[in-house]
Amino acid sequence: MFDPYLIRYICEFLVQCNNCNLYKIYYRFNNCFICNKFFCKNCSSQLYYNYNHCETSDRYCLECDKIN
Repeated sequence: MFDPYLIRYICEFLVQCNNCNLYKIYYRFNNCFICNKFFCKNCSSQLYYNYNHCETSDRYCLECDKIN
């Protein structure tokens, strides 16, 4: 019934959250800068800024924040 190319195109915009396993629209700012884990909008509160002088938009998950 649906065109398989259309479904594949729509699915390219969706990414599974590493925390809650729901599929959400991909946002670059909801990724950990080091390990590249994706967090949805609800789980993005678990991403932290490192507050480095050179960094303004890079966010880190808890594991990577401890490393830095």
